[in-house]
Amino acid sequence: MSVFQQAWLRLAVTLSAVALVACGTDAPNAPASGLLPDGGAGADGAPMFDAGGVGASDSGAGAADTGALDTAALDTAALDTGAADTGAGGSGANDTGVTDTGLMDTGAPDTGVADTGVADTGAPDTGSADTGITDTGITDAGTTDTSDGGSSDGGSTPQGSEFNGGFVGGQCSADSQCNYSNSFCIKEAEGFPKGMCSQSCTKFCPDKTGMTTTFCITGKEVGVSTPPGLCTARCDFGKSATGCRPGYSCVKMQRYGDPSTEVFACVPGQSGAGVKLNECQQKLLARGVGFSPLPDPKGIPKGGTKPACFIPNFLSVDADILGVGFRASSQSGSKLKMKMNCEFAHAVADMAELLAKKGVVEVVHYGTYNCRYISGTKTLSQHSFANALDVAGLKTKDGAYHSVLKDWEKGVAKPKTTSGQLLRWFADTMYAKHVFNIILTPEYNAAHANHFHVDMTAGSWFMQGFSLVWGSGAGGAGGYFPPDE
Repeated sequence: MSVFQQAWLRLAVTLSAVALVACGTDAPNAPASGLLPDGGAGADGAPMFDAGGVGASDSGAGAADTGALDTAALDTAALDTGAADTGAGGSGANDTGVTDTGLMDTGAPDTGVADTGVADTGAPDTGSADTGITDTGITDAGTTDTSDGGSSDGGSTPQGSEFNGGFVGGQCSADSQCNYSNSFCIKEAEGFPKGMCSQSCTKFCPDKTGMTTTFCITGKEVGVSTPPGLCTARCDFGKSATGCRPGYSCVKMQRYGDPSTEVFACVPGQSGAGVKLNECQQKLLARGVGFSPLPDPKGIPKGGTKPACFIPNFLSVDADILGVGFRASSQSGSKLKMKMNCEFAHAVADMAELLAKKGVVEVVHYGTYNCRYISGTKTLSQHSFANALDVAGLKTKDGAYHSVLKDWEKGVAKPKTTSGQLLRWFADTMYAKHVFNIILTPEYNAAHANHFHVDMTAGSWFMQGFSLVWGSGAGGAGGYFPPDE
């Protein structure tokens, strides 16, 4: 490299480093409001690729593009046209061609969606206790559902593959067939087809591993005067095509003692007469991914004054997805249902398919949905729309656990350890195959040292890894940035 070229490279690095300080939202290139039509969250793959678009790589804040290093062979006009690369004033000023190789910039053209310039500096998205809506990755228990306040009931083993057999919501003709504490059977003569196991409740109901999550409803709404509150099963399309047993419908119900909380639950009625699955949900079900529909949370972020987290296509997705289990917080954590918008659930399913082929059997994560602002800002995180997932580690079928915190080889282009290679493969593949729109690795900043943040920010395609920021999404055509220590 000539002295002249070296000087221009140093200038580009300096300008980019300054710009990096001001970049981001939940990930660079997110819309200013963070709003998505259906919420969202989310990849896996090949070499380290272009992910730029941090809103600074193409700022035009320096000398003009000399063209000396940006050759036609490397920077193809098909993707980096300048016209589409509006980003943050995308004049091509810092597009030196040093890292924009064309091989890496293979994806969709630069959409020019503006970078909001707010960096996500936060730690793993653990949030606060789950109120029945917020998924913290710790308290959204799904199968044990501590998010609903109910403790796990010991009970007995499920009766075959029957929908909640012997447990809340299951079929019965006598109290003795309901095998858990304080249980009773509501008979068919009382309007419950083939009977239903239940329990008196004031707000919460017990849950049991392997069974559909439960919910406390008002008895009078289903023709029962005593007890005033009774337990039923929530809808679960992983266990039934209609979400419920034959003769029961999946209907939005208010919680007894807390009418502000609504959940889709199974109640007596013509089978299939309740909620209808939309196209996204039908495709998810066809893929073999189980889920329960959730009402739009209309969440209010901490420090906010009105609802801001709108997720019309909100789901509680099973913890086992296409051969890969998802555990909360640690290797010993529970397998928990995860709250996602439907489109993001498809991205996670794509990820699971790739992981399974690679021999990964479990993912340890720090959560999905959490209605919150990005630390120090009034910009909503992508987690606010159930459009993001924080991956802490991967467990392979040989029993080995590969920790992002301990095993990511920072600053190493070609990892030497088996764990380092797998983690690098994960980040690169998720980017290369465009499973997610944003992938932030431990190279992004110190707060991400223990996890990969992946999401589906609209209009972006970005990854931060191995001391480089690559991207073909909004805000830039890619460039070099020093690692954030």
